[in-house]
Amino acid sequence: MYRFIETIKIQHGLPCKLPLHEDRLQRTRQHFFPDAPPAPALANWLQVPAHCKTGIYKCRVIYARDLLHAEFLPYTPRPIHRLKLVADDSVDYAWKCENRSALERLYAQKSDCDEVLIVKNGFLTDSSYSNLAFYDGKAWYTPEMPLLQGIQREWLLREEQIISTPIRIEDLNCFSQIALINAMLDLGDCVVDVANVFGR
Repeated sequence: MYRFIETIKIQHGLPCKLPLHEDRLQRTRQHFFPDAPPAPALANWLQVPAHCKTGIYKCRVIYARDLLHAEFLPYTPRPIHRLKLVADDSVDYAWKCENRSALERLYAQKSDCDEVLIVKNGFLTDSSYSNLAFYDGKAWYTPEMPLLQGIQREWLLREEQIISTPIRIEDLNCFSQIALINAMLDLGDCVVDVANVFGR
């Protein structure tokens, strides 16, 4: 059975960007379980525990045909300083599946770096757990063809804080910094100098 996840940032007891998570969850269910009855709205179904009312927590909603369960974990971002380019022209992670074996296999190639930058058909896509944004000194750009259409990426595009464009490996020298962005990481939370990208 296919199982999927929504990772939702809980900040001071409040779920962040919940409408975007709701939209992706419903689109995923409609694609894989078209005959399933509508799922309860996340705003009604999700019950944030009392101990999550202060600070930042990571909520993982596990679902398939039905909403199965939610878990809440304290969140501490892991430090990222060095990135390794890894190539895989067949990798596919268009849906936020619980099974991340394809991404984990690429992450295992990071060598002495902290994280990987995944290259598909010559284009930069994502890291193993986030979308990407590249800074050229004036604006932030995000790869036009990510492996996964992430929630934070979608929100930043709507807010016109990042610009979608194709980015090849050879374009890296046009940028000075790379930001890792996902539901838990806002733009600027995790930034790495392009000089610390290895494997070129």
